Amino acid sequence: MVQLLIKIIFRAPNYWKAFGFWRGSLLLLKVEGRGKRSSDRLLKIHLSDYPHPIYLRDRLSDRSIFWQIFVKPQYSLAEFPHTDKLMQKYNSLIAQGETPVIIDGGANIGLSARFFAQMYPKAMIIAVEPSDTNYEMLVKNTQALGSQIKPVLGGIWHSETFLHIKNLDVGDTAFQVTQSDTEGLKGYSIDSLLAAYSQSSATFIVKLDIEGSQNAVFANNAEWLKRTSVLFLELDDWLMPWSGSSMSFFNVASKIPSDFLISGEDVIWVNHLLKTEPATNT
Repeated sequence: MVQLLIKIIFRAPNYWKAFGFWRGSLLLLKVEGRGKRSSDRLLKIHLSDYPHPIYLRDRLSDRSIFWQIFVKPQYSLAEFPHTDKLMQKYNSLIAQGETPVIIDGGANIGLSARFFAQMYPKAMIIAVEPSDTNYEMLVKNTQALGSQIKPVLGGIWHSETFLHIKNLDVGDTAFQVTQSDTEGLKGYSIDSLLAAYSQSSATFIVKLDIEGSQNAVFANNAEWLKRTSVLFLELDDWLMPWSGSSMSFFNVASKIPSDFLISGEDVIWVNHLLKTEPATNT
């Protein structure tokens, strides 16, 4: 009980900053005042800027994702000067009659997809998740948005293949996939996802929280990065020491003029092509 109280006190200022004092206090108690309990009981969360409710399982993993996505919005570029050019790119694509495409790799229960849909309401989000139980929550959290978010049960790889989850005994936010010799979970490259679910070959944003699979994703067929405006990538060298799980990413990204930013657990790669994006009046 003492540890829970300390946690609530420590996190309260962040909730107040994100949602205001009264609303933030109510959300703080509803989300964080649960202790270490773990069940499939659903918490129904209403956020003022979101027209449809958000659902969390009553477990630590889902509450931690809520903290990362909505309380400490790690997929927001608002604190960086690059955000103006990114919004100009977004508006430019819309003005040209194109739909900005966001790929959410490692979508978990769909909170990041919901964040992107709210931030970029005219974008189309392809949300990919390998865990069938997380995928069920992903569908529940995104179905009210219709075709704007396309949930995909599968994993991200450098080519179309079959995968399997190799650590089913871990928590809901740490599943790792590896290539399989037998038919199983579908593995997609970024380009095959675009071909299957979008009419556009250009990626506006790619987010990859894929527990070490970035080593395979960037090993081959990574030309898509040149067409991508922003990449959010969680590095996993701490999880897989001495494996060099991030080397293939840096080998590819370092050859493209770009900026590297840090936000929470993510490296944010920003393509310098945004520099030449003309200002729009949209």
